[in-house]
Amino acid sequence: MGGTLRPRRIIWKRRLRQWEHRCPVDLLHPYLRRPTLALHWGWGSWMRRLWLCITCIACAPKVAVQLPASPVIPVQTATFAVVAANRECRPVADALVDELNEMDGIVVDPRSPVRLTVLRCGQPQLPVTVDIRIDGTREERRVTVEGAAHALVSVSVDGVVQGHLLGASRRSAGQDSPGNRPLQLFRTVESELVEGVAIDLAEQIRPIPIWIERPVYARAPAGTPRELYNLAVEAEQLGRLAEARRLAQSAHDRAPNERFSAYLIELDRRIAADPP
Repeated sequence: MGGTLRPRRIIWKRRLRQWEHRCPVDLLHPYLRRPTLALHWGWGSWMRRLWLCITCIACAPKVAVQLPASPVIPVQTATFAVVAANRECRPVADALVDELNEMDGIVVDPRSPVRLTVLRCGQPQLPVTVDIRIDGTREERRVTVEGAAHALVSVSVDGVVQGHLLGASRRSAGQDSPGNRPLQLFRTVESELVEGVAIDLAEQIRPIPIWIERPVYARAPAGTPRELYNLAVEAEQLGRLAEARRLAQSAHDRAPNERFSAYLIELDRRIAADPP
């Protein structure tokens, strides 16, 4: 028994030292700083593994990217009031408030003279596609939900309408289903659609540049999709959005995943909003 646990413990000690090299040791729980105790496969090991995962995710390499301001309707303030015109638009209005509050330098205040009224919110359309594959006597089903949503926002200053903004988003998700209706999948796509509309509207409204963090891959091997993704982020830092879009698309074509897909959506939004 001891002979089988010893090599595994040595390996995990080495990995812990590598993680501590990447992350400050102060971020680790004191119990985790003792490898012989922290990595023992006994009582409480799942909690320690979870803590390690959270710590390593928090210390994942990131780079700063500046997003320039490109408001569709220029205003002379960074304080906004957000109002929902009807009950159907309340989820989008709430999501828009959250997005604006997360941007540095922007304040949401109901007393602001600049009022954003969310109106004409189309209900998310969620068509379902079911792919059925029969392998002998076994039946496999793949349920895919593709949705689209939009919302119209009126921008007014001191009661005078300055213009309108149209926010839109598209999302898709799929899962293997034994035949039950995937209600959770519907809720997930619907929530992402509302969030996507709010992000689109916030980017059209934002009057000041902001800094964001883009996750990158540490020590990505040359010629791999991860390196292409890192090069795309580097091109975005330099303002070469077309090159970043091409590199990100190449990475996604070779190894599709959620990070690459989300990055492509953000680049498309930036390119569409970037003035010629």
